[in-house]
Amino acid sequence: MSTTESAVILPQDYLFAGPANALDELVEWSRRLGADPSLVLRGGGNTSVKVAEEDVAGRPVNVLRVKGSGSDLAFAKHADFAGVRLDDVLPLIERGDMSDEEMVDYLARTLTDPRAPRPSIETLLHAFIPAAAVFHSHADAILQVVNSTDPHAALDDALGADILRIPYRRPGFLLSKEVGEAVRADPSAPGLVLLNHGLVTWGSSPEEAYRRHLELVDRARAYVEARNPAAVFAAESRYALGDEERRRAAAALAPTIRGALSADRRVILRHTDTPEVMAFVSSARGRGASAAGAATPDHILTTRVHPLWVEVDDPADTDAAAGAFVRALETYRADYAAYAAYAAYAARHRTDEGLQDSFPRIVLVPGVGMFTAGKDAKQADLARDIYLHTIAIMAGAETLGGYRSLAEGDQFRA
Repeated sequence: MSTTESAVILPQDYLFAGPANALDELVEWSRRLGADPSLVLRGGGNTSVKVAEEDVAGRPVNVLRVKGSGSDLAFAKHADFAGVRLDDVLPLIERGDMSDEEMVDYLARTLTDPRAPRPSIETLLHAFIPAAAVFHSHADAILQVVNSTDPHAALDDALGADILRIPYRRPGFLLSKEVGEAVRADPSAPGLVLLNHGLVTWGSSPEEAYRRHLELVDRARAYVEARNPAAVFAAESRYALGDEERRRAAAALAPTIRGALSADRRVILRHTDTPEVMAFVSSARGRGASAAGAATPDHILTTRVHPLWVEVDDPADTDAAAGAFVRALETYRADYAAYAAYAAYAARHRTDEGLQDSFPRIVLVPGVGMFTAGKDAKQADLARDIYLHTIAIMAGAETLGGYRSLAEGDQFRA
């Protein structure tokens, strides 16, 4: 398809036409989205604006300014938004499929500045939506609704039947095309929900896309909070320890946990014992919810699909707890090998993807708290932050009939 032909699917209202500078406005409202951790966790989410610019020769060019990989919306700068030539990418919606490698390679050739950061894997999702601005997040409140056992009924109740929804698909070309086609078929819809993934909204400006985003998140939050998710996880009395005794137990357990997880690489360990964590790890319902898996594919890369749950009878008996951890770790690694071994996985899912390492990133000990592991303090803290949000997502979904995660094959490929 030629540039002239692509212009047919690019009406003028597709581009930002407000009085403000488009990139200035995108940065401002992206920072607002990123400043709220219940909407966006470190490095998550992405935003964009479509605008008419001039190339180096002064010729007009339609450009998608989209968040680049590796940047954080909370601290967004102009340089964090890569410029992609729309006339080069819009015709791609006519393709049947495109691998991630092909897509990344192609997008690199459409940059207005080759020094720009690599565009988001969801760049085409932003491009294919016929609106000037697009905002995408993994808001906790939305995930509480869509990670429930009957997400469509919950969405109808919380956001209305007119909210668009797309079944889970791994981020990439096919998801972008599916989203683009859904919005083109119903551009007046209030927004679009990606099951087990997040929320997408659009508008004639970044401010409009942001405000629509916030409105839907607020509606989802009110719907869940009316069902009292704070009461879902209740600690069993047998796990109750005083603050000092609990922290002595954590300090005694930490060397065993860190030593085992550092078997083939350096690991930093963090301990967290907030009231929310203690209620979760000390409840039978928490154990069941944690076994379902991570809240989104983005979370899996940091927290793994499942945490390691350590069964203890008396959290003050640290020798017994240390032994229980060692046995639980052996079972965890064996279960992962059985699940993800190449031959078994290929038979079930017909893929040649390799294995992630089999060590957990989250260790949960009733009565003691949560340990998070990472290659450095930043990664250990990120795992902690993501799992704190996961606990809140689980609590909300449990009030709507039960928490559910991705299907097994999708968890592995995330």
